[in-house]
Amino acid sequence: FPFDRGEGLFETRFQIEGTTLDYAPGWPRLEAVRGTVRFRNRGLQVDIDAGRLLDAEVEEATARIEDLDKAVVRVKGSVKGPGASLWRAFKVSPVGQDLGEDLPELRIGGANTLDLDLTIPLDPRPNQVRGQVGFLDNDVTLPDWNLELDRVRGEVNFTEEGLEARELQTRLRGEPVRLDLDLVGPKGRRDLRARLRGRLGPGALVGETAAKTLERSVSGKSLWDAVLTVPTHRRDRRDDSPPFTLDLGSDLRGMTVRLPAPLSKTAGESRPLKITLHPRARDTLDLTLDYGEGVRAALELADFARDPRLARGELRINAGAARLPAAPGLTVVAELPRWEMAGFPADPEDIAGPWRGLRRIEARIGELVLGHQAVADVTLNAVRHEEGVQIELDGEALAGRLTVPDEPSTERPINAALQRLHLRRAVGSSSTDSPDADTRIPDPRWLPPMVLTANDLRSDGAELGRLRLVAMPHPGGIRLNEFKLESERQRIVASGDWRQVSGGQTSRLQATLHSPALGETLAAFGYAGTGIARGETEAELAVEWAGALPEFALERLEGTLKLRVGPGQLLDVDPGMGRMVGLFNVQNLLRRLTLDFSDLLQPGMSFDRMAGEFAFKRGQVYTDDLTIEAPAARIEIRGRTSLKERDYDQRITVIPRLGGALPVAGALAGGPAVGAAVLLAERLLQKSIEQATQYRYALTGSWDQPVMQLLEESPPANPGKGPAGNK
Repeated sequence: FPFDRGEGLFETRFQIEGTTLDYAPGWPRLEAVRGTVRFRNRGLQVDIDAGRLLDAEVEEATARIEDLDKAVVRVKGSVKGPGASLWRAFKVSPVGQDLGEDLPELRIGGANTLDLDLTIPLDPRPNQVRGQVGFLDNDVTLPDWNLELDRVRGEVNFTEEGLEARELQTRLRGEPVRLDLDLVGPKGRRDLRARLRGRLGPGALVGETAAKTLERSVSGKSLWDAVLTVPTHRRDRRDDSPPFTLDLGSDLRGMTVRLPAPLSKTAGESRPLKITLHPRARDTLDLTLDYGEGVRAALELADFARDPRLARGELRINAGAARLPAAPGLTVVAELPRWEMAGFPADPEDIAGPWRGLRRIEARIGELVLGHQAVADVTLNAVRHEEGVQIELDGEALAGRLTVPDEPSTERPINAALQRLHLRRAVGSSSTDSPDADTRIPDPRWLPPMVLTANDLRSDGAELGRLRLVAMPHPGGIRLNEFKLESERQRIVASGDWRQVSGGQTSRLQATLHSPALGETLAAFGYAGTGIARGETEAELAVEWAGALPEFALERLEGTLKLRVGPGQLLDVDPGMGRMVGLFNVQNLLRRLTLDFSDLLQPGMSFDRMAGEFAFKRGQVYTDDLTIEAPAARIEIRGRTSLKERDYDQRITVIPRLGGALPVAGALAGGPAVGAAVLLAERLLQKSIEQATQYRYALTGSWDQPVMQLLEESPPANPGKGPAGNK
């Protein structure tokens, strides 16, 4: 004995059942072991058929000592059981203890496998460990970080030196991702590093609570690379190094960012974003952000694991590096060549919510874009007060004060008091031209009460006068209580409402216009070349449409427009303005008449009165009483104009005045004697002759290519008859 040269054999076997096997110091014991113990010469081997490691079942295992004199234990086995039990066994093992006391709390649902190979010298030499944990579609939760990974599949390998995993497959908030794990750094100061990659949207990135806010501004998915670094040892109890660091990076290709420019981007654009997060103290998180070329932020978030909120921070745009300020709240410093305020808030929190955490804004803006309008060279300074934010605006085109209460109400509405607002047409607005532009319309029930006054409103240089607008909530939406725009050129008074109804939204508007000169008023609103000189005007509009108040468009309207224009002159009418009622074609018509009406056209046709009523219905405009009374003729327009198909079905009647152009026409047509006879007849039978001397034309075709045809016979009583002709 021990028969090293084969001169004999020593062997003893016996069965064990219900035995506890304490196979290695620090490792959880095997319990309820059933198997065979065999001594053979110098060696010892235990073959285990069944047993329990905590709550996990041992499928097979062996413990072997090749030479009892050398006392090296080799343990190999396979275990399957609840992941929570295997994680607990790993944490209390020497490997887990060596990895660190600050390993995160981990909750594993479902069963895992563990393959273990231990070489344990029973002397001071170090242990050797080889192991593999198999994940079998397990759900893994890290409660400290409010993070859940679903259906984790793959293997994690570990040794006494560390652990690693490659290409673990899992799902993060429903999105497929791949996960790598490593231990990096020297022994005793190791960091656990987890790298996660996948195409993710806002909800998967930040969680359900924060996504409700973020998804209003960000949509789509892009490839993200997230690296979580967790120190596994508290290096020094006085060391305030963070318990973890999270680095997020993406080029954002595939994601649309609906924020004012320069923060906005389309889905097809690439723009690098890098975010770093690490805790400062319990439930307090520091966040740094680099976005594109000029956007930098340093933020401190409180209660980040449950309901993140901003404690303090600084955002800089084209203004250098951001630093965490000492005072609470958000400070914004910006140098902006262009800032686009496009769209409308789609949620009540989008209105006053962002201002609640604000402390101060300092911004210089080269061009401030408001939808389709813009103002140049604006300085903006905003300061938080007790119950809201006060914003001072200053520039040659825009000056005034905006007050935004934290809780807007009818008693304390959002108030914009402007000394001047000089707008001009915005050119190349990405917010309006881009196919990815945010076109969402808000629920009017959420809109805040607002009062807006502008003492000097201008548009593209035209002086529009003083504006006052008052909008207040009312059942179902918001009401335009007051709208006034007054100047020497016009006085417009309007009211209306915007309501949320079953299946959508509806709006109503009532407005009156008084203008001493219609042409000048229309020119001030951008309709230059309307072809009307002088013309004191009264107009009444009463319309409604399916849609939001800002979606006002002629083709949507249902209702009426009454128009009365006093003495003026009808000049060459610009096609863009005159096509709707056919005035452009009146000019062409007069030029085409066989009679000479040149006195009506040079330098323009004077008229005493223009009046009519228009009915808007399903994208059509009807009239059966548009009349132009002129010294030389009476012109009547009846019929329909389509705002959708952009075509006509109208009848135009020209009735010459015998005291004006008709004698000239008669002289040209039948000589001076005929002209004199007509003049005599005028004195005796003026009305009858006027009725007999009528020129009726049919106007059809498109706006761009109208077709006018002289009718040889009396037309139907009401061609193109619509609602206006049913009175």
